[in-house]
Amino acid sequence: MNKIIYTILTLACIFLYSCKPTADEAGDYNDKLASIQIPIITATDEVEEAVYSYDKEEMYASLSKIEKQVDSSIEIVSKMGDLGGKTSFKDAALTLLKQTKEGLEKEIKPAMKINSKPIDDITEEDDMQVDKFIENFENRIIKYNELFLKEQEAQAKEYGYETEEVKTDTEK
Repeated sequence: MNKIIYTILTLACIFLYSCKPTADEAGDYNDKLASIQIPIITATDEVEEAVYSYDKEEMYASLSKIEKQVDSSIEIVSKMGDLGGKTSFKDAALTLLKQTKEGLEKEIKPAMKINSKPIDDITEEDDMQVDKFIENFENRIIKYNELFLKEQEAQAKEYGYETEEVKTDTEK
């Protein structure tokens, strides 16, 4: 009887281990999440630059572009499955996207409202307030991007693949 139980347990362990995603599958999962993030990071740089353009049309066109990208990315990531029963990496990506969206509302839009005024009406205090909004937005993105990268690194270590540091268009 003990041999049968031992055999069943051994087979169950082998089955469970063989169900674990391969390094290639985990790498593909990583690539999909990372490829969704890259245009968002580029768009955040563009929207920040647009705020300082003082051009209302440019600002709101840039904002519209990033809002569409973020919403689309949230939808795509939300529909992704887990990897080996784990969702922490996917969850970190979703959190980064949702925080980007929140930052657009709480920091970028108010900064744009200020810099949409006629340039002669913008005071030094307005400039300082815009700078503070942008700093808060950047800090938000940095914080949640670090969490994303931490989860990415943990997944890479667990599944035995290496990640590449990908540069955005503005970093190239």
